[in-house]
Amino acid sequence: MPPDEALRVKEIFLPLAARREPFSGIEKRQPAQGRPSGHPRDERHAVLRRGRDVPGYRGVDREIGARKRAEEELRKSEEHLLQVRKLEEIGHLAGGLAHHLNNLMTVVTGYSELLLTQVPEVDPRHGAIVKIRAAGERAAELTRELLAFSRQQILRPQVVEVNRFLSERSTTLRDLAGRSVRFTFSAGEDAGSIRVDPEPLHQALVRLVANSATRCPAEAS
Repeated sequence: MPPDEALRVKEIFLPLAARREPFSGIEKRQPAQGRPSGHPRDERHAVLRRGRDVPGYRGVDREIGARKRAEEELRKSEEHLLQVRKLEEIGHLAGGLAHHLNNLMTVVTGYSELLLTQVPEVDPRHGAIVKIRAAGERAAELTRELLAFSRQQILRPQVVEVNRFLSERSTTLRDLAGRSVRFTFSAGEDAGSIRVDPEPLHQALVRLVANSATRCPAEAS
């Protein structure tokens, strides 16, 4: 055995030998022919043997490397399962919070739309109401992301023509950008089509424009 391993086993063995007790299941690392030093891991079982003059031990070593590797794999599997369960619990919590937030944001955006029908654009309060509505819509987008994270919202990928998709939403995005951001859309040549869920893609575009408007309050492009 390596010196440090011999000292460790000695501390276990000497008290047993002093009491002349049989022992079982002492694990030790001992080099084996054709294997790296310190491997495999052995388990020793021994019973007290009495001779005419000197008592001793007779026993057997058993190679338990395969068992230890199996135990380690089982431990890793149990840790992975525990992690998966924790993520599932977080997902359920996120889904519940998302539903509550969505209900609240429905009230915010609904009343904002109602106020906008009653307050003319020339009214100083009109701009503030538009901002409230935009904030409510962004919060609703976050709730959809939480629902997707909790796997309560199923993604529905489909073939989307990139230029047409962006062109149809450019007016909405330009309105969201407001006066502080210069928004332009230029169709790309041979942009082709992609397979994607249109809703998350639209949400990503809205976030980009909204972030630009938030970070560039004066004039930006």
